[in-house]
Amino acid sequence: MPKASPANYAINFSAQALRKLRKLKSDQAVLKSIWKTIDTLKIDPRKNGAEKLANSESMRIRDGSYRIVFDINDSNRIVTVQNIADRKDVYRQ
Repeated sequence: MPKASPANYAINFSAQALRKLRKLKSDQAVLKSIWKTIDTLKIDPRKNGAEKLANSESMRIRDGSYRIVFDINDSNRIVTVQNIADRKDVYRQ
């Protein structure tokens, strides 16, 4: 009998992440790639090259020159995308 897979994580977006996605609308290739990377977070947000940020509980995953910064709530199985930006800008406050 096949092993049952755990339920996928839900994906939420901060207001900042949604603004970044709207700005990327003009570059469909980048936008499509970012959506594909975000979609992989549903299955297991800690795999696929995700790394914990220093001095933070947040994680990040690379997509070309872009970084997707996100938080994981395991108890509710929610991934919240906090920021999406070019690597030169993403960690600036």
